Amino acid sequence: MLGYAWQSIIDKIISNLELYEYNIVSISFITSEEDLSRKLQKDIDLGIRNKDIILRSISRLSLYKNLNTIKINIEDKSIEEIMDLILNC
Repeated sequence: MLGYAWQSIIDKIISNLELYEYNIVSISFITSEEDLSRKLQKDIDLGIRNKDIILRSISRLSLYKNLNTIKINIEDKSIEEIMDLILNC
């Protein structure tokens, strides 16, 4: 159900943007559980996020595959590499 809600939100935003002349690309960043945990742990260590974010985020990983988006695997990628992937969509 959450994946459907996310897709509905994405569709609503896009429908409002279609009033303008934009090339709209919907993107989801995907990664492994291990990589996600590692990235979130950095935020936890910095005090940016609470510890429970890891389990909540991992439980939602599978929902991304059902979204009507371009999937970009960000595992072990730098910000620069991710930006290049986005620009090449």
